[in-house]
Amino acid sequence: MSGQVSQIKRTIESVLNLETGEILSVNDVFRDPVKREAEIFQFRTLIQQQVHEERAVFVCLYCKQSVGIRGHFNKQDYYLAHTFNSDDCIIKTNHRLTEEQIRCIKYNGVKESDKHNELKNKIAHYLAEDELVNDVQTEKVYKDKAISSEWKKPDVMAYLKGKTIAFELQLSTTFLSVIVSRTLFYKKRGVFLIWIFPEFSVNRDVQLFTQKDVYYNNSFNVYVFDQDAQERSAADNKLVLKCFHKKFSIKNDELSELWVYNYISIHDLQYDHEKYGAFYFDSLAEKQKVVEVLNKQKADGMAMVSELFAKQKADSGINFLREFYQNDRIPFTFDDKNPLDEIKSELEIALFNKALGFNGDKVGVVAKLFENRSKPTFLKFICEQDNILVDTGNLKIDNVSVFEYLVHSVKIWEFYHLMPMIFRKGYVLSARDQQVFDNLFDKNYFNQTDNERDSVEKWAFIYGLKTLWNKEDCLRLVKMRKILFALLSLKFDLSIGQRFANLKQYTMNICIHAPEFGHIYLRGLKRFKQYDKQLGDDKSGKLRAAIDRIVSHSTGQDQNFKHMISEIFPELS
Repeated sequence: MSGQVSQIKRTIESVLNLETGEILSVNDVFRDPVKREAEIFQFRTLIQQQVHEERAVFVCLYCKQSVGIRGHFNKQDYYLAHTFNSDDCIIKTNHRLTEEQIRCIKYNGVKESDKHNELKNKIAHYLAEDELVNDVQTEKVYKDKAISSEWKKPDVMAYLKGKTIAFELQLSTTFLSVIVSRTLFYKKRGVFLIWIFPEFSVNRDVQLFTQKDVYYNNSFNVYVFDQDAQERSAADNKLVLKCFHKKFSIKNDELSELWVYNYISIHDLQYDHEKYGAFYFDSLAEKQKVVEVLNKQKADGMAMVSELFAKQKADSGINFLREFYQNDRIPFTFDDKNPLDEIKSELEIALFNKALGFNGDKVGVVAKLFENRSKPTFLKFICEQDNILVDTGNLKIDNVSVFEYLVHSVKIWEFYHLMPMIFRKGYVLSARDQQVFDNLFDKNYFNQTDNERDSVEKWAFIYGLKTLWNKEDCLRLVKMRKILFALLSLKFDLSIGQRFANLKQYTMNICIHAPEFGHIYLRGLKRFKQYDKQLGDDKSGKLRAAIDRIVSHSTGQDQNFKHMISEIFPELS
């Protein structure tokens, strides 16, 4: 019946949580009644406790009065109802008082029945015969003060090794308020309460609501004084109860539960000083342990399955790269999905890179690709993939770092193509690399020979690469070299990337041939203190006219690299 919608007609369709303001749908509260039966009954007990402690949290949405969970014990149909002493409400029936009176009369009638008296007297008799039990009393008013408005009259009360124990027989389908009321009363006074039933069925559909109210809140323990227990008590001349409790295990990879029972005496019980109840076998603790084992088994099983799938993805990725490497051609079209995009989880990435080895003992393969440049498409691809890990710190060519190799051993156009790739993979300059970088820029250069110009250009390009936050932008930096070099020229007062005798010529060139960068360049002129200086040397007025044209044309500015410029030149943001 799991997931089945109840056919019962419910008057109260929702309930308000006064603490949180949450409105709970009854259909949600009672969803999956078979699977969530324990939850429902624990919730049933909780709200009734709150009612008795005059701190109702879950109330009727219309009148803000407390409610309780009711239902039919042989079905999984539950509903909410007002407590029986509540005031009028627009959704209540007209027969509430009659129903309350009927329930009270039924309970009191059972308390006075022959069967109740017979069982009560037998329990008292066998307790009195036990040498370790003292002062056995029946139907005696109990209160903890000489003058008190609160009192109870337990069926049987006795004393065992300094513990006061109240025994309450439960023969009827008493509403939950009776159980909660007595439980709280005895708990406040340090009295242990044991509920005893005349019979009990392990068939869940036959069990009374009252029995479930008890055992779901007593570690799944139920105490029964049936005919068998009575005969054993007579034979042993002391009280013997039949204790039903649940045993939990794992069966077919699922939590399995089974009712079992033992014949016990009150000396076999463990007394709970927190709840002031008593249990023979801690079924709840056993359930928790079994659930932990089951969850671990499932987790281990899922981990094995995950590892299997991860290995399959890793193997597929290796085969894909092997084909790619051999042909140096992407083995999928742009309409297809990149097969490596399927390698996402930490486990998948770890297994894939363990097999690939670029982050370990096969890093030399990547170094060779930088050295011979025979697989340019493949090299660019692996540098673009975040799930391909490369040990860039050990990328060595002829005993020098790949960084130093690219600075000194490749042509300038190859430098612009290859250097962004190592930074895209997260390359970090070593101390020696930093020295190589610093040596590229020397203000003592006259910046006239090709080697001098190339050296400064390389320095400027690396300056941009190592400053970018988002390493994906490293591969785009070559497309913005013009404005990068122009702004660095202003910042360091040295013509970079152009053969101009002075920076005024650089400014004219930008205004005429790269007006799309005009606004950001003009901001650099002012920020790096070149604006007044250059206009001061502008005898012909041509530079001012070119600048005015840029200022007057606010449209057409290239915004594609705006964020990259802000990262490299935060002073221009």
